Amino acid sequence: MSLTRTRVERDLQRTLADREDVKNLLQQGSFSGIRKFAHLIYTCLEKLNAEAGLTGSSAIVITSTALQSSLPSMLLFREGEVRAASHAVATLYLTLSTGEPAEPVRIPQKFLTKWKNERELDDLVQMFPMAVFEETTAARKESSGKQILRRLMTCLDLSFDDIGRMLDVSGETIRRWERGVSRIPSETLANLEVADAALTRLIRLFLPQRLPEVVRRKADLFDGSRALDWILRGRITEVADRYEQTFTYQG
Repeated sequence: MSLTRTRVERDLQRTLADREDVKNLLQQGSFSGIRKFAHLIYTCLEKLNAEAGLTGSSAIVITSTALQSSLPSMLLFREGEVRAASHAVATLYLTLSTGEPAEPVRIPQKFLTKWKNERELDDLVQMFPMAVFEETTAARKESSGKQILRRLMTCLDLSFDDIGRMLDVSGETIRRWERGVSRIPSETLANLEVADAALTRLIRLFLPQRLPEVVRRKADLFDGSRALDWILRGRITEVADRYEQTFTYQG
């Protein structure tokens, strides 16, 4: 589905509207302000891609390229020019996603004159690429984390509440992570990578369609309880270890 300029600009304006906290941080020359701005734009672009049916490598290229080129938009937003900032990003996005001819981003002369005398502006410009890099790196890890959540749920036939028990959070928190409402903490992402590695080992030992049944059987191997009980206590690596050791001994 092709998105209109009006729709793209409207969504971007809604994303940036009433974000005085981010604007104030940018006016203070804060790196965290740049990160927050980059996160707002990244999230909105990903939503637009989904609505337009853009996926895979094309969506990644569109989002990352538009974000990397959004410095003028950030500077306009810093001055409270939400509409102009949204227009600038919308132009980039539509050029990349539809091939629509690009328009030059016009920054009012009053701002250009003002910025000539601002040291903070130089710092913002220099910090911008690093902030974008950190945001895109975090987003890639986030995407990987959500894929692991879905893989665990599918391969082990688990619910959101089950995954929550594994990770010591609520099922609602898992739902929010899976929908992208909130970000998965870095420590949890690391735990998910460990769980994914253990899941891969289990799939090698059992047919994928048999795995949910296997882990739900009580076994002496797990002190008379189910492997699933261990998994839900965050011990999936130990489960994989015990199964592997048993098969190695039997072999």
